[in-house]
Order: sequence, then C-alpha cells, then structure tokens
Amino acid sequence: MQKNQNSKFVLGTAQFGGFYGPRENNKNVTNIEFDKIINYSKKKKINFLDTARSYGTCEKRLSFKNLKKFNVVTKIFIPPNSNKKPEIWIESQIKEMLENLNLKKIYGVLFHNSNSFLRKKKSKYFLALKKLKEEGIIKKIGFSVYEPDELKHLVKYYDIDIVQLPYSIADRRFDEQKCFDLLKKKNIKIYVRSVFLQGLLLSDYNNIPKKFKKFGTEWKSWDKWLKYNNISPIDVCLNFVMLNKKIDKIVIGVHNLNQLKQIINFKT
Repeated sequence: MQKNQNSKFVLGTAQFGGFYGPRENNKNVTNIEFDKIINYSKKKKINFLDTARSYGTCEKRLSFKNLKKFNVVTKIFIPPNSNKKPEIWIESQIKEMLENLNLKKIYGVLFHNSNSFLRKKKSKYFLALKKLKEEGIIKKIGFSVYEPDELKHLVKYYDIDIVQLPYSIADRRFDEQKCFDLLKKKNIKIYVRSVFLQGLLLSDYNNIPKKFKKFGTEWKSWDKWLKYNNISPIDVCLNFVMLNKKIDKIVIGVHNLNQLKQIINFKT
C-alpha cells in the first residue's frame, strides 16, 4: 500500500460508545485496547476521527485523549420536538460537544437525520450551523445520508462541504445513480462508510446473523469467490473503494488493534 493512503482513512468511533453493527459491540473494547487504537492511528498518520453525539459514552471516552492531532468530524440529530429556538439548540449542542471533547473548534459537523431536511427547502437548524461555520467554530458542515434521492435533494437546496454515505462492493447505489459525479461537480467532499457492510462482508456464511440468511445465495457466492481466489475479504473491500478516485475519505471502525492493523496493511 502506498504510504499516503493512510491519510484517506477516518477512524470511526461508534464501537467505543455503544452497540454498533450485527457482529460485536464496544463492551469488548477495554480502555487499554482503546489507547492502543488511538496511539496506533496517530503513529500511522490517520488524522481524522468520526464520531457522533448519539454514540453513547464515546465523547466521554474521547475526552481523556489528546485530540489536537486529529480533525474531528461529529454528527448531530435535529430533535423531533423542542421548545428551544433552532439557533439556541444548535449552539448548546456544539458547546456541550466541544466541552466534552476538550476542543475549542471542530473540523466538521454533519446532520445525522438528514431526512428531516426533505420537507423544507431551507432549515433554521442548517442556517444556525452555517452561522457557527462563519464564526470559525466549525470548519466544514454537511450531511450523513442513506439514500441517493435524499442526497440529490439536499445538494440542490443546501450549501455543504461534506457528505457521508454508505458505499461498498455490495452497495454501489450512490455511484450507480451518478451521485459521486454530482458531488465532485459541486466540490463537495465524499466520505464513505460501511465499506465492510458493518462487518458482514468479513464474516463467512455460517457466522452471519439469521436475519441476513435470506440473502444466502449471495453470501455463499461471496464466500466461494473469496476461497477460489484465495483472497482476503478486507483486501477486496478496501481495494474496491480505493480504486474510486472520487472518494476523499474512508471511515473505518474497529474493535481492537489487530483489526486496525489488518486494515492499514491491506494488500493491493
């Protein structure tokens, strides 16, 4: 792997603060293992962190780390019902988050429940976040999205810097619907997540949860292809994503240091 490719990785932190994915949960991530992951990331020049206000105890755990070498990107939810004015609510969320992480400024803030913005062309919550960007507290703003149509609407009506979306060898919807081309034309950074399909692409058929067994034919074909070619699923998944030059950052989540090493040292 080329040395500069580590700079494409963003260390995801969902596993450190709550349940995530169908395979494991962060209760297995001890403080010692957590330290190893953070320190190894620094050593390997992974200087971006992805987190969210909704990741359980994640902010609290990160507060004990020196994050000055990281560009932190977080995500916030718009409340379904709130008596507070949007600008007051946004300011309180950002202030609390910065205090928790021991930061004065943050690199990026994305709206997590981006579907809440589909009902109106403009949102007071977005304008409040944009104001904090103009004040220099936030450098980049954007959305975390789930569907291509949702993304196309948001890009049409909102002036954003970053979009985070799911993308993997098994989920190519955004690329197939020309969303990557659209984002590049607007100079919007593309951060992809779920490159291992929340770990499912790294499991053999016998170990996947029952609710996914309905895709048995696909899983068995995937297993058979990997074994026939004698290739690691990590290598396949990461090479597929790395080949797409429109992608700016790749969010990766791990439960231990060994997993992080396997990702960083994947074979091209």
